[in-house]
Amino acid sequence: MSIKATLERHDRHRVALTVEVDAERVEAALDQAFKKVVKRVSVPGFRKGRVPRPIFERRVGVQVLFDEALDDLLPQAYAAAVRETGIEPVERPAIEIVRLDKNAPLVFKAVVTVRPDVTWPEEAEHLVLEKVIRPVTDADVEAKLRAMREKVAVLEPVDGPVAEGMLATVEYEGFIDGKRIAAGTDVEIEVGAGRTLPDFEQGLIGLSVGETRTVDVRFPDDYREADLAGKTATFTVTVKTLKQKRYPELDDDFAREVSDFDSLDELKASIRRELEAEREKEATERLRDQAAEAFAARVAVDLPDVMIREEAHDMVHELEHALLATGIPLQAYLQMTNKTEDDLITEFWETAQKRVTIRLALEAYARKYGLEPTPEEREAEIRKIAEAWRVSPEEAARALEGQGTMAVIERTLRARKAIDRLLADADVTVREATDTDGEADGARGKRTASGEEAASVGSVPPEGAADAKNAPAEGAEAEGGPRTSGGLGDAGVNGAENA
Repeated sequence: MSIKATLERHDRHRVALTVEVDAERVEAALDQAFKKVVKRVSVPGFRKGRVPRPIFERRVGVQVLFDEALDDLLPQAYAAAVRETGIEPVERPAIEIVRLDKNAPLVFKAVVTVRPDVTWPEEAEHLVLEKVIRPVTDADVEAKLRAMREKVAVLEPVDGPVAEGMLATVEYEGFIDGKRIAAGTDVEIEVGAGRTLPDFEQGLIGLSVGETRTVDVRFPDDYREADLAGKTATFTVTVKTLKQKRYPELDDDFAREVSDFDSLDELKASIRRELEAEREKEATERLRDQAAEAFAARVAVDLPDVMIREEAHDMVHELEHALLATGIPLQAYLQMTNKTEDDLITEFWETAQKRVTIRLALEAYARKYGLEPTPEEREAEIRKIAEAWRVSPEEAARALEGQGTMAVIERTLRARKAIDRLLADADVTVREATDTDGEADGARGKRTASGEEAASVGSVPPEGAADAKNAPAEGAEAEGGPRTSGGLGDAGVNGAENA
């Protein structure tokens, strides 16, 4: 499209584009608009679609044609002006029509926030970093063995009494002031697992199969359902069945049962190697985050609020997906915490600001050194996402294109290359973690600091993709029974009755 565009600074973060579209292009757009509109509008004395344009304009008016034409003209002309001026908008523009007449050029003004400049001194690229690796202890190996032992434990029926670690099947009813608030039949509860309200769980201790007990259960003051918070309910609970776990001995036979090794010592050595590899990977990921944060702390950038707010909204969506994976809708979480989405935006603001700064810093660094992903790297990333979604790479690619998230993958790969280069030029010392480094250094959640966001793209599969997170929680009961989350569990009684 032939256009003329002039650019001027509107304020600190926004620019104003004045765009002129030549009269011939405007007339062609009006002609196309007429061909569309005339098929929809009835003019007395003419069949629909057959009225001449001059008569149409006299009877209906030319404004309806301008409105239709602008739907096509404005996006095309704006996109052409963005390309011509080289600006990088970060939001939708505010558009004002300056001149719109027949047989005359279209002139409009677009005001838009643009990506800010990122600058840094040359010495900012030389980083001094420390890679801290948590050592693997005998206690770590024993904990892994206990977890393996837990998986092969056998449940054996017992008569009682109920003790921690047992699996009880119960029937219960709960009342407050004579009103039934919850009920459940054949509900399994792992005693001591902490998945039910403490008073209810403790009330089971000592019961035998077939016995019934009345238990007073106090709901926490911050309980998610306000009408139950801080109140005490009376539950009648009956133990219907009881099972106890029988664990195998930790010996060579156990090693052969759970692995390909012939001895317990070989299994322990293998566990240690696996844990050491995990700790090395953790340390490498922390080092990459550290490099991104250290470099971003040295750049100068004036962030527009719109970019921070958009990032904070993304963080709310990330929280929503994480909550849904546990069966809790965002609105239920907001009710539980007595917050609004605006409160979350405010809470996330500082972290969002940091994330945007890191992302812009890495993108600017990658641009400076021409760091672009290769086709092979793109394909490898798509294969990883396809594996997470459990679809073919072709299906994943189509879904990513449809979601408009291929650009995020490109950005992720550029950020990865930027961090690779920063680390190659950095002075890195390696040491073992000590008690003073704190447990937080070892516990890693979802990575967001470094801008390597491919995992977050891969965590939101397209509709219809097989997703393990959509499977029902183990032990979930319909009709209001206790659940891993919900019922009498972490999220609590939701007021449903088993009626």
